Amino acid sequence: MFFILCGSDGVENPAPVGTTIEKDYRRIADPKPEKLTPIQINIPPALNQQLARVCFERGCTKTYLIIKALAGEGFEVDPAYLSPDRRKPKA
Repeated sequence: MFFILCGSDGVENPAPVGTTIEKDYRRIADPKPEKLTPIQINIPPALNQQLARVCFERGCTKTYLIIKALAGEGFEVDPAYLSPDRRKPKA
């Protein structure tokens, strides 16, 4: 992807990758979701074990499964929060 810049002479020049324009465009086009708010709930140990097992099998987090379930119940959920694994990739 590149952007076209017009100089004062009217000649189009492609903006080099990594310019401020491209960085600003990415920030607008792909906003990061707000930081999640922590909550604490009490659930039966057997339910916690099931939740942990399903997360392990699917490679996702408990937060993801809970948010997905809430979305399934009709709660408004921004798709940006429906990432199965929010952990940072290992370098």
